[in-house]
Amino acid sequence: MDKQSKNGGKITVKINGEKTKYQEDLLVHDWQLGTDELAAAKDRAEDDSFDWVLPDEETKSPKEYKKINYVQEKGKKKKKSFKGGARDYTIFLYPLIGAVAIGITLGFIILNVITEGEQSTPAIALQEEVSSKGEESGETSGSSKKIQAFSLPVLQAGVFATEESANEMQSSIESKGVPAAMISSNEQYYLFVGIGENLDTVKSFGKKLKEKNIEVYAKEFTLPEKQIKVTANEADFINKGMNIFTTLAQESITAGLENKVNESVVTSIEKQQSELDGLKIKNKTLVSMKEDLTSAFKSIKEYSSTADDAHLQKARESLLSFVEKYNKL
Repeated sequence: MDKQSKNGGKITVKINGEKTKYQEDLLVHDWQLGTDELAAAKDRAEDDSFDWVLPDEETKSPKEYKKINYVQEKGKKKKKSFKGGARDYTIFLYPLIGAVAIGITLGFIILNVITEGEQSTPAIALQEEVSSKGEESGETSGSSKKIQAFSLPVLQAGVFATEESANEMQSSIESKGVPAAMISSNEQYYLFVGIGENLDTVKSFGKKLKEKNIEVYAKEFTLPEKQIKVTANEADFINKGMNIFTTLAQESITAGLENKVNESVVTSIEKQQSELDGLKIKNKTLVSMKEDLTSAFKSIKEYSSTADDAHLQKARESLLSFVEKYNKL
C-alpha cells in the first residue's frame, strides 16, 4: 500500500513493448473510520437491550371432585305435578275424534254404494220430479219424468242439412224395397235403414244392402235425453218397451242373415209382450209406439212359419217407425 501512495496512484502498462500512460483515481477507504462506526453501533444495541421479567408460574394440581349421594328423607313422597296434563290429553283426543268421524263417513258411502248396486237398472232410466196421487193404480194425470239418453247400433244411409234432401233420399231407398227412417238431431237429418242390438250384426246386414246399391255406414247413434209428462203406466211401458224393441231389432236382422228365427227368443218376447198389453196408455205417441212393437212381433212370427222375407221387411219397417216416434216424444 505504501508503494501505491508514493507513485501517486499511477499505473504503467506496456502494450507491445511500448509504455502507455494510464491514470485511474482509486477510492481509498478509511478502514479505521469503519471500525469506529461498527463499535458505536454495538454500544447503541447494548443500550437498547431490555430485560424481560416473567412471573413465576406455580404448577397447580387439579381440584378433586367428590361424588355426593343425596338421600331422600323417609316419610316424604315426591308430589306429582298435573300442570299441563289437560293439554297432553287433547293431543290424543282430537285425532281420535277425527278418526271416528272419517270412519262413520266411509261407512255411509260404502252402504250407499252397496244399496245402489242391488237395485236393477232399466234400459232407459226415468227420474220422477213431480209426484202425484194415485200412483198405485197407474192412471194418474201424469208427472214430469226424465228419459235418459239411449244409444243403439244403426245402419246410416246418409245425413242431410235439410229435410227436403232427406225425404228425397228416403223415397229413393224405399223404392228399392228397403224401409228407411228419418231422425232429426242437432239441426241435421239422418236416414237409417237398419237397427240392431250389436254393431257386428248390423255391419253384416249392411253388406246385404250394398248388393242393392245402397251405401250404408254402421255406427252407434245416441237418442238424446228427454223430459216428458207421463203416467206411471206410461213410464213402465217406456222401460219395458225399449227392452222388447232392442230384442226384436236384433232378431229381425239375425233371421235375415241366418234364414231362420230363434224360437227361444220368440217365446221370450211373447211373454214380455203380454205384460205390455196389460198397461193402460193414454199418450197417443206411446199408443202408436206400442202398436209398432206388436206389429213387428207378429211379422217375425209369420216369417218363422213362411220364411218370406217380406215379413222381415215389415218387421224392420215397424221398428224404424218406433224409433222415429220415440225421437219425437
